[in-house]
Amino acid sequence: FLGFATGDSFILLGVGAAGLVGLVALGMVPLALPVKLIFVVILVSFLQRLLGYFKAGELRGANVANLLLLLSIGAWFYTGFRKKSLYRPTPIDFWLLVAIVIIPTLSLGYAIYFRKIPGYTPTEELRRYKQWVTPFIYFFLLCQSLESKREIKYLFAMILGVVGLVVLQGLP
Repeated sequence: FLGFATGDSFILLGVGAAGLVGLVALGMVPLALPVKLIFVVILVSFLQRLLGYFKAGELRGANVANLLLLLSIGAWFYTGFRKKSLYRPTPIDFWLLVAIVIIPTLSLGYAIYFRKIPGYTPTEELRRYKQWVTPFIYFFLLCQSLESKREIKYLFAMILGVVGLVVLQGLP
């Protein structure tokens, strides 16, 4: 029955089984789907630090984190259309707008057009901007998805658990 799992593949089989059990356990936690997906993004980020970069094919930009971001946005749209309320104003919206749009626009404009530094092209700077803006998008989705203090407590406990596991893994 397990003739295919020999030698080093037992470790991979164990990791795969643990991952499957973890996904089933996460499915049982009473959180909104976008919040669960954002937690998986955080978990994958920690795992990439430990195990190396995960790729989902040879296509540029097709990796686990980008696919989870796309799924999180899709789940947010689905939940918003189902509840007939896509956007819920929060006190941090203005500051997110400043951090995502105003500061980068001023910074990119100054770096590209006024300083004339070689290598600072609009295309190259927009590639760097994508890496900088992605955490703010996750934060916006998280703010829009959390509906109760209970969800915040669950998410906080799960993230602390992941951080604790990563710290324990690094100890001798």
